[in-house]
Amino acid sequence: MATPDVVTFVVPGPAVPKVRMTQRSKYSKGAKRCLEYQGSVGTRAWCAAQDDGRPEPPLAILLEFSFADRRRRDLDNLAKTVLDGLQPAMIDDDSTKFVRQLVVTVDHVAPGEEQVRVTVIALEPDEETPGDLVPGNPAPVPPLRPEVMRHLPDRVRSAIERGSKK
Repeated sequence: MATPDVVTFVVPGPAVPKVRMTQRSKYSKGAKRCLEYQGSVGTRAWCAAQDDGRPEPPLAILLEFSFADRRRRDLDNLAKTVLDGLQPAMIDDDSTKFVRQLVVTVDHVAPGEEQVRVTVIALEPDEETPGDLVPGNPAPVPPLRPEVMRHLPDRVRSAIERGSKK
């Protein structure tokens, strides 16, 4: 099977944020929900990898969350659950060695249509790796690569393009 450039799959239902877990609290209701959701992400990722294959690192990951309500949510905890669910079915690790760009978007939909669309995109290898960076001297934030921009929703792409022209 050839290595794909892009793999996309959908996890139906509302996303569940990552919760802090210790040996004792992993049996709490919130922790169980988080682990179950992480497992369903893993199952969907495994099925997509069986059908399409796994893109080779370095990778960009696009997470499109759709919610039926307008409650405030902690996006980094939502992304953590999905990224942890992608391992090891779709990605080996969610460190910067493998994932170079992460884009998270939120949209509002009708009740019953909540979902997370996950797109994993193979990027062209670059010369500088995060291991080459010197602590205390952060590298400038690179612009989104064209292969990532192509998969963004239109409203997000146009907002990024407007911002880069200023």
